[in-house]
Formats: sequence, structure tokens, C-alpha cells
Amino acid sequence: MTKYTELQIGDAVPLGAVRGVLTNERIMRGGVPASVWHPLRVAPGKERAAIASLARDKVTAFCPMDDRERVHRGQRITYQVPHVSQIIYAKFQHRPRWDVLQERRIITGVMCIGERPVVLGRDTIRILRGLTERAGKMVARADRVKAARDEMMRLNAGDEVEIVGGPMAGFRVQVTGHKAGLVWWNMLAENGMPITGQVSRDGVVKVGLA
Repeated sequence: MTKYTELQIGDAVPLGAVRGVLTNERIMRGGVPASVWHPLRVAPGKERAAIASLARDKVTAFCPMDDRERVHRGQRITYQVPHVSQIIYAKFQHRPRWDVLQERRIITGVMCIGERPVVLGRDTIRILRGLTERAGKMVARADRVKAARDEMMRLNAGDEVEIVGGPMAGFRVQVTGHKAGLVWWNMLAENGMPITGQVSRDGVVKVGLA
């Protein structure tokens, strides 16, 4: 005979213990606490979200990123994309519950050999981390080169420039001002008379860069 318990609106309903993504079993090697790295599969575009979710459970994870550039409304924008899509690498110190990780949609699976999750060695992780570090260094170097180039190309009043187009092409003049893509200049004619004019920014090159 089934026994029913009558519940009223607002009554607390006891729930079973919530299973976490990690067990209490510490990973050990040779009797010493250790950690292991596993490559995990995630949904497309969810690499950062998965890493953030794991971090809340104190699991370190990363995904090597590559830098890309695109132009939007005349502005060059740098953004990052995963070096390998849908794969992240996570370090576990306690045994993970793969089913809970999947049920919570943190991951879609774990890479395995047969039925055993792949374990990555330190050298492999060092190489994978190096991909991200090199990408960051390349961006930093590119930024420095761009800044140096911008500084060289910047015009200031008093700079000597050479006109590169139109009837005044080849003449060297002195910048008196610039604004909104236009450059104002002056020069002395052979008879000593001052000549002034304006030209587009693309129509002049700083002397020494021509």
C-alpha cells in the first residue's frame, strides 16, 4: 500500500544531496596528492563560458587563442578566436564527475583513448600554454610597431614634407597646420615671396620617409 504525504503550498520539500562536478576523492600519485590535465570538448563558441564555470569550482582551465583583425566602420579591431575550436584543457586535483559536467552543459565530453580519458603531460601543457603566450607577445610587438609608425607619420606644425601628387609634386614645403585629413603648408618662392596652400594628408610624405 502506497503512503502519501499531504503537502500544502509553501511547504518545504526535502531534496536529495546535490552532486557537484567534483568528488571528494583526491587524485594521488605514489601516495602523494597530484593533479592531472584532461582535454575537454565544449559546445561551439562556449570555450570562455566553460572555463569560467570550471573556475567557480576551483578547476584551472585554459584555451589557446589566436588573434584576428577586422575593420569595422574604418576602425581596425583585434579579437581572439580559439586555436582549436571546441577544445579546452582543464587541471583536476579531485576526481571529476563527467556526467554532472555534461548534465550542466559545462562540457559536451572528454577526449578518450578507448574508455579512458586522455591525460596530458606537463610538456604538452607547456607547449599549449606557449601558443597563447606567443600570440600575446606578437600582439604586443605589433602594437609597438604600429605606435612607432603612427608617431613617424604624425604631422606637426613646422615639419618639412614633400608633396607627392598634383602640379606641386616633388616640392618640399613646411607644415603650418592640419585638420580633418587636410594639411596646410607654406614655402618661399625663388623670388622670396611666400606661397601657401593645402593638400590632403595622403598627398604629402614627411621628409626622411619619402
